[in-house]
Amino acid sequence: MMRAAAEDALVSRNEDLVTRFRLNADSEEHYRVIFDSIDQGVCTIQVLFDARERPVDYVFLETNRAFERQTGLVDVVGKSMRSLAPAHEEHWFQICGKVAITGESQRFEQRAVREFVGELEILRVVAQGCEIR
Repeated sequence: MMRAAAEDALVSRNEDLVTRFRLNADSEEHYRVIFDSIDQGVCTIQVLFDARERPVDYVFLETNRAFERQTGLVDVVGKSMRSLAPAHEEHWFQICGKVAITGESQRFEQRAVREFVGELEILRVVAQGCEIR
């Protein structure tokens, strides 16, 4: 009888934990903790195009701590790449623009002015109901 009560208590506790996890999983704080805990640098950008639909810049919408450590770019949310590094190579804008337009991911290794070298993967992610690229 005591064993059944203990098992019921354990099941009830686990259900409470799952419920609390699901509630927290929807919160911005929960997302931010996970986002900042991973060791892979991640940033979300919006590519800017000129009147001829050529990619000319991008603006940082979000970064994680690993991105800051790996690139040395700190406190960049809301800033454009050209404002941070006017000599940033044109091929970065072309690559990001192509991904934004085609939706085809790109994976490659490339050197930047800031001497960052590493494997990069650029993905196009569009939130439901969102038309930006």
